[in-house]
Amino acid sequence: MKYKIIYQKNNKIESKVIETYDLDDELLPTNIIEIRKENFFISKLLKNRKIRDKDLKMIFYELSLMLNSKILFDDALEILIKTQKNSQLKDFLKTLQSSFSNLSLIHISEPTR
Repeated sequence: MKYKIIYQKNNKIESKVIETYDLDDELLPTNIIEIRKENFFISKLLKNRKIRDKDLKMIFYELSLMLNSKILFDDALEILIKTQKNSQLKDFLKTLQSSFSNLSLIHISEPTR
């Protein structure tokens, strides 16, 4: 999770972003004013890409069908990647697969090539 820490230092308001799973383990600044949890939206993942909603809905529909058929999640993503002709959708699926297989955050995950 990402947290935005807003604090006062030398009579100035400053902020910094911390990425951690547990805030209790972090060394936080003194004089904290506010701690905000930064939300992740799928739009951040798609910010430089132009994928139509219709195509994205179809991908998740196909993924849902495969998962309901008892196909493993990683195998279902691999099938979708292999059958995808649209390079942007293929990159999106590779990023998603990489994130799940490496147990990393989606917005910092890079697709394996």
